[in-house]
Amino acid sequence: CKVAAMDPSLVRGSHAGGGAQGVYHGGTKTQTKGSIGTTRKSKGPCCAVPTFGLSSAAASPAASAASIRPSATMPVNLTSGASGDPFALPASGGRQAGVTQAAPQFGGGQITDERTKLLEQAMQRVDRRPPLGMAQHFQSVGAMVLWPWLAFVAVIFALAVLPPERAGRIGAWAITFAALGLSLLLVQVFFYSKAPIYKYLGLLGILAVCLAGFSGRMIYDRTTLQYWLDKERTSQSGVLPSQSTAAVMDAAAVTFVEGTKVDLRRVLGYRSAQEDPGVTYCVAPVMDMASAEANEARYWAVGTNCCEPAWGFTCGDALSPVARSGLVIRNIPGSEHASLRHRLFLQAATQAAAMYSLGMGDVPVFVHWSEDAEAELNRDLKLSALYCVILSLFHLMFSIFCGGYLHWQTRRKDWQQPAKQLTLPVMARYNQMAK
Repeated sequence: CKVAAMDPSLVRGSHAGGGAQGVYHGGTKTQTKGSIGTTRKSKGPCCAVPTFGLSSAAASPAASAASIRPSATMPVNLTSGASGDPFALPASGGRQAGVTQAAPQFGGGQITDERTKLLEQAMQRVDRRPPLGMAQHFQSVGAMVLWPWLAFVAVIFALAVLPPERAGRIGAWAITFAALGLSLLLVQVFFYSKAPIYKYLGLLGILAVCLAGFSGRMIYDRTTLQYWLDKERTSQSGVLPSQSTAAVMDAAAVTFVEGTKVDLRRVLGYRSAQEDPGVTYCVAPVMDMASAEANEARYWAVGTNCCEPAWGFTCGDALSPVARSGLVIRNIPGSEHASLRHRLFLQAATQAAAMYSLGMGDVPVFVHWSEDAEAELNRDLKLSALYCVILSLFHLMFSIFCGGYLHWQTRRKDWQQPAKQLTLPVMARYNQMAK
């Protein structure tokens, strides 16, 4: 016959404690009466069948679990059904002709060794996975921090600092696509291994490459490109503000003759509502005695957000009495930022010339006024490197937060998973047998 046993404390929605239990003796079954139950008789082979109910005198879960553990000296003879599965229910409503066993008594009921082991697994296994040590925690978090951060640093420095020559640009984009490809490969590994760390490494790497690509391109367009172009150009000295600008159009920096000043009385702050709104483009003419007498401005000192609409020009070293040089700001076809900046400076200079009745040359030259323009040629490259370092530090803090959070969430799910995967199928089997 089939024997069913179960610890009531493990059944969802049940209470720990004893219930009604019946035992066959000599072909007659007598069911004792608990707090809930009735007395009935039936015919059948000698077999002990535990039944389940609620008892007012409930025992503790430990006592209930101990009551079903058999003694090693108690012989048990279990004969399975036709299917060979000792857990399968017989086809004739719990009876099987010609099957008997001498079932010993323990804990008020009878149970087989095989089912005892299964029940003990359900009770004892909460998490068989060994706890992670401190070193393993650091390895998991460190992997999710270092890989995306290293990818971010490599991509942003490659795109922001490398020169505009073909070899430099190919190298920058090769590093970018290599980091992106490795991140996608980690995501692909996750689909085969189902290990969450590969998914997190891949997604964090992809995010890092995208952020670094956007930031690196912006830094390169605004600062680095100007440096690399000026590095290959020469500097002009002894320039007269009244002379033609054709001779200095290709210069990286210009140094004017003694007596050249920025005319702080003819200042204009220009804002465009359509292009780059919110930024004030400031211009002021660079003049000497000859250009002042001719009332003509061919060179203009410029800057952004450093003046009022018609006064207060403080761009660069405009207030320094010894400054008489400047870095040339030109239109760069490959740079959207440089092209926009030059176009808006030109509009501001045209408006200022009309407002102050100044003549303009054919092609005005815009300079960033400085005491030593030669020393400022390397300023853009240093500024680009500084931007990259600051953004890398911010991304490192972001990676530490994401790595720690994802590690904690993953381990939390793993702690709950083993007990759920084992206990629920066992309880479902016992519930089916109890019915």
